[in-house]
Amino acid sequence: MNDIINKIKIKNNASYKKSGKMLIYVEILFISVAIILLVIDLETFMTISVLLIFFSLIMGIISLFLAFLNLSKKIEIKIANSVDIGYSTFIQRYNLSNDTDYTIKSDVKADDAFYLVPSFSNKSVNYLIKNQDIKLYHCEVFNKIGAEQRRTYYFKGLYMIINGIKGDAQFRMPESISGKLIESFKHFYKDDLFDISNYKYDKEYKEGMLYNNTKEHPNKLDDMISLLQQIDFIKSFRIGMKNNELHIAITQDHMRLPYVKKYNDDEIKDINNVVNENLDLIESIKNLL
Repeated sequence: MNDIINKIKIKNNASYKKSGKMLIYVEILFISVAIILLVIDLETFMTISVLLIFFSLIMGIISLFLAFLNLSKKIEIKIANSVDIGYSTFIQRYNLSNDTDYTIKSDVKADDAFYLVPSFSNKSVNYLIKNQDIKLYHCEVFNKIGAEQRRTYYFKGLYMIINGIKGDAQFRMPESISGKLIESFKHFYKDDLFDISNYKYDKEYKEGMLYNNTKEHPNKLDDMISLLQQIDFIKSFRIGMKNNELHIAITQDHMRLPYVKKYNDDEIKDINNVVNENLDLIESIKNLL
């Protein structure tokens, strides 16, 4: 584990950009000059000193804003490097033990259509685990609103796409109150091409709702619902079949995105646990199909 930690630490340090300290130096200079001028002659240099202090306060606000941006960027770097080194290491070990061929990437765009979320939504991907037939995105799906680009989130969790599954239907568990509100307001932004209103039939089914264009029962749906309900870290889920693909959107009890920030063994163990959770989930669904 020390080897993984050291590799991540080296990569983190190499990835950090040195933040500019020029504004801080200028602030100190302005305040120092203002104080000196006030000491020399309070009445003569009052206006100049006040202006210098005012501009130093403005630069202080800018410096604070840049510091927050830098901190956010450092967290993104730590997550990416933890995925590319830590997660990748444990996936390789899993492959050797289980004769599988999964890979993982952190720097990836979700070009696939996600049929279980609004068609117009934006996606932010933390990592993608995949092989030839299966993709598992750890992601957030959201809409940017207004000039401030505030985000309304439609989904946070694991989004799985499996090729070669026929059907055209969706199963959805009951939404929370906040989820219902978000769904009801989404039509004010754009038309959702994947909306459940596009299906001809709907009925209560297995503690949720089944939406379908035929009255035929989707193959393996009962078994899949039962499997997902048995997994303790799954909070809720949606299942969909469209264009020869099976889609599963899984909301977890929390985001479950451990990364190395304090460089200790517990963080590496958490990463190992999450990797095994993800891959065991994929394998269980694959074996069911």
